[in-house]
Amino acid sequence: MPTVDVKLGGRAYPLQVEAGQEERARRVGKLVEERWRMVAKTVPNAGDGHQLLLVAMMLGDALLDAHDALEAAQSARGASAADDPEVAAALGRVADRISAIAARLEDA
Repeated sequence: MPTVDVKLGGRAYPLQVEAGQEERARRVGKLVEERWRMVAKTVPNAGDGHQLLLVAMMLGDALLDAHDALEAAQSARGASAADDPEVAAALGRVADRISAIAARLEDA
């Protein structure tokens, strides 16, 4: 299984990823690092756990916004994201990935 180094707060965290998912993991890591830097500037005295929670909340908020936008678009054409098993599965995978990344960072 390939390993990708994800940098967060000046430290590198090696993450094992599925073959072919290396670039995606790097992109997700970069997104998390960008949010981490924003949080660190906003609340520099907060501990890593608190900062990680804020990053997770920001990413969760963005995910929820995307879900709401998708539902609004589907509603406009008479469908619901909840009715589309592919959309529900994709959103579930994204949520699982965010949870897994947060757990790995918390354990590091």
